Amino acid sequence: MSEGVFAHWPNRITLLRFLASLVLFALFSVVGDRLDRSLTYASLAFWLFLLIAFSDYLDGYLARRGNLITSFGRIADPFVDKVLVIGAMVYLAVLPWSHHWFPAWIVVLVVAREFLVTAIRRYVESQGLAFPADWFGKVKMIVQCIAIGVALGIHA
Repeated sequence: MSEGVFAHWPNRITLLRFLASLVLFALFSVVGDRLDRSLTYASLAFWLFLLIAFSDYLDGYLARRGNLITSFGRIADPFVDKVLVIGAMVYLAVLPWSHHWFPAWIVVLVVAREFLVTAIRRYVESQGLAFPADWFGKVKMIVQCIAIGVALGIHA
């Protein structure tokens, strides 16, 4: 696989992060209400989430180190970040054992912020200006992952 969008590891890792997020959501769907009573499922959800979250750092590091920044990665990486964080928060907002950690209004605020930033970015870029990701977005992702990880870790 020496050509194409998945020729380099950062894009492969991004795809694997997306697929692993779907596995995490399947775990929430199938055994979500039992996560608070099953140490095995709770630990699996916790460690799977941490692995997916950490791999976000890994794909970015590899892309920057190897100068492998691609259009696919520029779009797919933040998309997968949003799928992971918002998806996990939605599940945590509706599961009986975790909804007090992530009430629906928090999820609505996070989603609204993502829509707003996306709309502003789209407008700014349509004017021919750059709107790159900055350190605040990285800090936001870290804080969100810590909050989700803590909520999952309490039951692991």
